[in-house]
Formats: sequence, structure tokens, C-alpha cells
Amino acid sequence: MLTSVVVTSPSQSVVAGQTVQLTGTPRDQNGNAISASVSWASSVPAVASVSQSGLVTTVAAGVTTITATATAGSKSVQGSIGVTVTALPVLTSVSVSAPATTLVVGGTLQVTGTPKDQNGAAIAATVTYASSATGVASVSASGLVTAVVAGTATITATAASGATSVSSTLLITVTAAPVLTSVSLSTPPASLSVGATTQLTASTKDQFGAAFSATVSWSSSASGVASVSSTGLVSGVSLGTATITASATSGGVTVNSSVQITVAVVPLASVTISAPSTSALLGNTIQLSAVAKDQNGAVISATITWASSATGTASVGASSGLVTGVAAGSATITATAVANGVTVTNTVVITITAAPVLTSVTISASSSSVVVGSTLQFTASPKDQFGNSIASTLTWSSSVLAKATISNTGLVTGVAAGTSNISVSATAGGVTVASAPTTITVNNAFPATASVDATTSLTFSPSSVDIVVGGSVTWNFQTLHNVTFAFAPGVPANIPNTSSGLVGRSFNTAGTFNYQCTLHPGMNGVVIVH
Repeated sequence: MLTSVVVTSPSQSVVAGQTVQLTGTPRDQNGNAISASVSWASSVPAVASVSQSGLVTTVAAGVTTITATATAGSKSVQGSIGVTVTALPVLTSVSVSAPATTLVVGGTLQVTGTPKDQNGAAIAATVTYASSATGVASVSASGLVTAVVAGTATITATAASGATSVSSTLLITVTAAPVLTSVSLSTPPASLSVGATTQLTASTKDQFGAAFSATVSWSSSASGVASVSSTGLVSGVSLGTATITASATSGGVTVNSSVQITVAVVPLASVTISAPSTSALLGNTIQLSAVAKDQNGAVISATITWASSATGTASVGASSGLVTGVAAGSATITATAVANGVTVTNTVVITITAAPVLTSVTISASSSSVVVGSTLQFTASPKDQFGNSIASTLTWSSSVLAKATISNTGLVTGVAAGTSNISVSATAGGVTVASAPTTITVNNAFPATASVDATTSLTFSPSSVDIVVGGSVTWNFQTLHNVTFAFAPGVPANIPNTSSGLVGRSFNTAGTFNYQCTLHPGMNGVVIVH
């Protein structure tokens, strides 16, 4: 029986002027499709009309409801669906974009015009470009701007679609290309002594005051007074005055800058000592160096000699500055610089320490006991007179090898129950010292005693026990049982019927000893003697 009609559409939003096919499916009370006639109607035909086959033709922007009426016999049912009609997109604007708005003369810039519809979405349209000042910046048909001369130009993008045309603009600024315009020099010292040096630096800039890359060459008006290297290092040669000029060149443009250098007798002001270390072992050396400087901190030529306050502790080469450790202690090393009749000194204290000598060795382990057949690692710590570790040759020993052996790496192996003293001797530089002995206890791997319950539930618990040779097992009788051993070498005597109390047996032979209670078949046990 017809109970409903289901209306479906591939889209419920359609642009004006387009069509969309609807489907009406009559269904029975079980939701199954059935045969019935279907007719169609639109609530707002001015927005969208519908044919009797369900084909919707959109007319204008708006919303309408399309209703399907299904008829079978005298039964009619309706179903509907809303359809939204949107207006055709039309060109309403064009946006202009570029990665920058400033260009250097000769540079290029891509401008892009994007046409958009009334909803702000991109729309197909023809875009043309024009410049307000082609003498400043020209623009190609594709929007490529080329800078011509310094100034500003307005680039206009015009989008056209049919009879509709819209425009937008972008202001482009063209600047002159940077050129080298100046070079400045660092300030030299007031005076430079003969043999001393000073480093000059040149800073090149463009017309905007920005740093500019250029090739710099150096010259001196009097190289016999002051010479200058290709990197601007000025050296005092003889007394007098010289003009140092830096010439910067780029793109055919050369600019100069000069400073005056006076080479005079500049008094010696200080001597600085450099030392890689201020301490050394007895017999070792330390190389000292010294630099003489004037009052401006410039390095000058001077004669430097060395002396030690305690040559019995640390000697020093008078001209080399090489310090040699003679005996433990401290010595003051003095550097004396002489230049142009001026003498200055400086000192450094050097400490000489005795060479390390092996004085002690201690041993340690993680435990004071080891099980027969197992191992225990010992470590040795040899130290010098300062308490520092010192490389040594180690020799290990065990006082009772029948109880514990030890390898040449300090690994102890338990041999038999008992005790042994472990010690080590360390040798370094002809000196041998021994450690205090450490006592270790070697224990059997298995217990000397074990106990078994002869239970009321007719079991031996535990049914199996392990003991060492010479050990014993005690049975705790909780009800009437006996212990009858199977024959084996070294088997102890059987235990007769016993209803309560403790009864023990000793095992002096290694082996496996099975037993049972003959009163209760299946009540078995075993003693394993190691």
C-alpha cells in the first residue's frame, strides 16, 4: 500500500539558468519502492519551475519548495525538497598584488590582477595592465613591471568580462641603484714606534649610507717611514710621518680616504708574560713567552731576558724563556724588557711538584663471601702520594687455594667451603706495595640440613630435598608412616613405623636416594646429596 514518496536531488543549490533532475520514489509501509504515478509542482515558479518529469529549471535567485505527489488508486501522498537558486557570478572587482612595491632601477617585479565576483570568489576575466608613468616604470601585458628611472608610477590592472570592466591600482616606487660613494678609516694611534704595527680597517658605503661591497687597496706616501700591507696592517719603519690611503673601487667608481701616521720613539710601557701552565712535574718544562708594548698597547721591538728567583727549584733559559723543574717548590720567573733606554719587568710564579710515586693499593669487592663454583670480582686501586690513581702492574694472591683461587684480573672462584685471604701487590716505577688482606668466606652451594613433613594427607613434603655431602635430613612424622630407602651406595638406615616426632638421617655419600612409605603406596620422596 502506498504510504510515502521520497524526493531526492543531486544538489539543493543551483545557479540561476541551470537545471537539476529530481527523483520521486513511491514507497509502501515497509519502505519498499512501488509503482505509482508522480506529479510535480513548485511553490515559487518565479524562482524555479518543474516539469512533470521532475526536471527543475532555475529562473532567478531565491528559495522554492518542489513537491512530488504520488497517486496509486484513491491513495495520494506528497514529499518535498527545498531548492536554493543563487545568482549568476558577475565580475565586480579586481585585486592587485605584488611581492614588493619598491624596485631598484633596472629591476623587475611581477604584478598580479585577480578578478572576483560579487561573493569575493575568483572569476574568469581578461586582465590588462597599464603604467601611469612608463618613463619611471613600464609594465608588460602579463603584468611584469620594469624599473626605468627613480620615481613613482601607478600600475593599473583592469579586468573585463562582457560589458563589465573594473580596475585597481598599485603604487610602485623606483629607487636609484646603490653606488659606492665613501670609504672611511679607523682611527690610528697618536704615534707608532719603529718596529710596531697597527691594523687599519676601511668601511665602504653607498649613497644611502648602507654598507657596500668594494675592493680596497692600500698605499703609503712614505713607505720608508710607515709601510702598509694589502690588508691595512701598518708597520713603523723609521722616524717621520706618512699618509696611509685606502682606495675603494666598485663599478668603475673609486673613492679614497687617508690618515696620517707618525712614527716616533714611543717609550716602552709594559711586558706581558704568557704561560701555558704555571705548574710542572719535576724534570718537565714550561715554555714562557713575553711581548713588549708601548703606552698605546701596540707591540714594539724590545730585548727580553729571563731570570729565576730560585734556580734550585726552577731554572729558566735567559733568552729562551724555557722553564725546567729542578726540585719541588715555587720560583718567581721574571721577564725583563729593554727598549730605547727604558726597562720594564713582569713576573709569574711557577710551582714544581714531585713526580707521582706509588704509595698504596687497596682492594674491594661487592661481597665478602662466594658460593662454591661461583665467582666474585675484586678491584684494586693503586694511588700515588697525592691520593691520585696511578697506573700499576697488579699481582693477585689467595692464601688458601684449596678454598678459593684468584685470576690475574682479580676474579675469585670458590673451590670448597672455608675461608681464604685475598690480597694484591702493585708495582709502578720500580716501587712495589701490597694491600691489606681481605678475608672471604666460601659457602657450599647447597644446605647442610633439610626437613621433610610426613603428613596426614599421605605425602612427603617437600617430596625432594637437596643437601651437601655430610648433611642430614629430619623427618617430622604427623601420623603413622615409615621411611624405606631404595638400595644405593651410602644409603642410611630405614626409619621404622613412626606415628609422631622427629627422626633424622645423615648422608655421607653423594648421590640420589629414593625412599617411600611402605604403609601407603604412592607416598614417595627423594634426597639428592651434592
